[in-house]
Amino acid sequence: MRSLTIDAVFDIETEAWDKFVLGGLLTREGYREYRDPLALADAILEIRGNVWAHNGGRYDALWLAEILRRRGVRVQISLAGSRVTRMQIGGTVVRDSFALVPMSLAKAAPIAGARKTSPGFPCRCGEDCGGYCSIRRDMSAADFAKLGEYLENDCRVTLAVLDAVAAFAERRGFALCGTVGGTAWNGVRLSAGIPNAEWSDAGTYKLARRGYYGGRVTVFRPRSDCGYRYDIHSSYPAALVRTPVPFGTPELVTGPRASGAYAAGAEGIFAAKVAVHRDTWIPPLPVRGAGRLWFPVGEVSGVWTALELRHAESVGACVLSVDYGLVWPESSRILAGWCESVWSWRAEAEAEGDGALARWIKWIANSLTGKVAMRPSLRLAMISPDSPKACNGIYTPCDGRNHPIGRCCPHRCIGKCGSWEPIGPRVWSREIFKIPSCGHVQAGAYLTASARVELHLQLLHAGEAAIYCDTDSVYSTRELTRRIGADLGEWGAEGEMRDWFALAPKLYRYRAVGAERSPAAGAEWQVKAKGIPKARVGDLDILASGGVVSRPGGVHGFRSAARSGGDLFAARVVKRGSRLDGVHVGDRVIRGDITFPLDAVNIPG
Repeated sequence: MRSLTIDAVFDIETEAWDKFVLGGLLTREGYREYRDPLALADAILEIRGNVWAHNGGRYDALWLAEILRRRGVRVQISLAGSRVTRMQIGGTVVRDSFALVPMSLAKAAPIAGARKTSPGFPCRCGEDCGGYCSIRRDMSAADFAKLGEYLENDCRVTLAVLDAVAAFAERRGFALCGTVGGTAWNGVRLSAGIPNAEWSDAGTYKLARRGYYGGRVTVFRPRSDCGYRYDIHSSYPAALVRTPVPFGTPELVTGPRASGAYAAGAEGIFAAKVAVHRDTWIPPLPVRGAGRLWFPVGEVSGVWTALELRHAESVGACVLSVDYGLVWPESSRILAGWCESVWSWRAEAEAEGDGALARWIKWIANSLTGKVAMRPSLRLAMISPDSPKACNGIYTPCDGRNHPIGRCCPHRCIGKCGSWEPIGPRVWSREIFKIPSCGHVQAGAYLTASARVELHLQLLHAGEAAIYCDTDSVYSTRELTRRIGADLGEWGAEGEMRDWFALAPKLYRYRAVGAERSPAAGAEWQVKAKGIPKARVGDLDILASGGVVSRPGGVHGFRSAARSGGDLFAARVVKRGSRLDGVHVGDRVIRGDITFPLDAVNIPG
C-alpha cells in the first residue's frame, strides 16, 4: 500500500484571525510568497496532488473554501465534527497535517531535526499571543520581511515533518493515511491480518455499538487543600496489549440463550439489567444521559461488554437479567502484537533521544482504539454543487423497511435518499450512514471497557480519598500504592498539589507543589477549562459567580460559519458561561465537600 503523496505545503498569516496578510506555498520545486490571496489560491489549485496545511482543517482550508465559494468553484468536503479533513477541487486535494501529526508544529519540528521559529513581534493585546497581534496589513517593509522569514520556516518545517513520518512508516512497512487513526489501522490490518469489518446488517452493528462507551471523567471533591496526582502510562495501548477482544461473525441470542451464554462465560455484548448497591461510593457501570456518561446506583439497564459486566459483579453488583446479546465465536489478543511492535519503536526513539518522534509513535498506538469504533455517520459538504437535490421537508416513517438502512435522508423525507440540504449560500451538506472498513466496534468496546475497569480498580483503591478522575488519571487526598510504576499500564506518580478547585469535569485548577510563584502570570497554577482558549486561574471564579468568560478563539468551524450565512472564514469570540445549579457536579450530587453518586431513577435526561 502506498502512502499519500506530499506534493506541497501552504500557510497563511492574518490580521485579527481573518484578514489575509501574507501567504506561502512550498512545492518540491521551491518556495513562493504571496501578498495577494487570490494569487495564492490560484497557485494552490494548479497543483495536482495533495496540498497540506498544519491545522488547516480548522483554519487555512476555511480561508481557501471562502475564496472558492465566492468564485462559485465546485468543492467537495469531508468533515469530522467541525474539522475539514479533506477538501477536493478537481485534481487538487487539501489535507490537514495536524490530523496525521496531532502535535503543535513547535513540538513536531524535532521529528525532522528542525525548529519552529516565532514571529518576533511584541504582544500588545495582553492575551499572551506570542506577537501575532502585531501582524497587520499596513506593516512596514522590514516587518513584512521578518514575517516572510517566519512564514517560510513554518512551511519548510511542516514539509520536513511530513517527509520524516512518511520515511519512518516506509521503514516499518506501513503506509500513511490522511489521519493518524487511519495510519494506525493500515498498520495493524497488514501486521495482524485483520480483515475489513463485515456485518450482516446495520441493526446488528448498531446493537454492538451500543456497548461502546468513552472514558470516565468525574469530580469527587469540588475542593481539597491538598492531593496527589497519578497518571496511567498509556491507558489504551496497555488495554490493547492485555485484553482479548472478540472477532469473527457474531450470533444474536435472546432470552434464556442470552442468559445462558453470559453465564457460561461467552464473550460478547449484552443487554442487561443490573442492581448496583445504593451505598456504592464509586459505581462501576456507565450509562448515557444528558450528553455525557453517568455512573449510577440502583437498578440500571443498559448494553455492556461481558468484560465490564463481569467486573461489575466482582465488585458487588448483581446481574438481574440478560435480555439479548451478540456472542462472538472466538476471542484473542489479536491487536497485542501490533501494539507491542509500536511500543518497541517508541522505546527505540526515546533511547536515541528522539522524544518528538516517540510522541508521534505514541499517537499511533493511542488512536487505534478510537479508529476501530469510529462513528458510522459520514458528514459531507459541497460548495457550489452542479445539481443539488435539496430535502423537500415532507416527512414519512423510514425505519429501514421502507428504505435500505443507511440510505435515508437524515430528515426521513420522501424523495431521493441522502439528499443534500442547503446550510448557507452556495454551501450544501448531508450525512450518510456508512459502516467503515475498520468498524470492528466490538474491539473498541472491549478495549475502552478494559481501560475503564483499570481506572475503576484504582478509584476503589483510593476510596473516599478520591478527588477527581479522567480517562487515564486519578487524583487523591492520600498517596496510592496500587500498581505504581513506570511500565506500560502502571500508574506514574505525577506529584503533589495544593488548593484544588473544580466546577465540573475538565473544568478545574490546582497549584503544583514546588512551582515558582509568579503573581503576574500565575505560573504555579495548572488550569484546565475545556472550551476556553488559554484558560486562566481567574476564569473559574468568573464562571462560579455566574459570569461569562470571553476570549478571541480563532475562526468559526465550517458548519457553524456556513449556517451563519456569512463568510466561511470569519473570526469568532469564545464565550463560556456556567449552568451550575449548585447541586450537581458531573454525575454526582454535592454534599458539602464530598459528592455522592446519582440514583439510577433520578439521572437527568
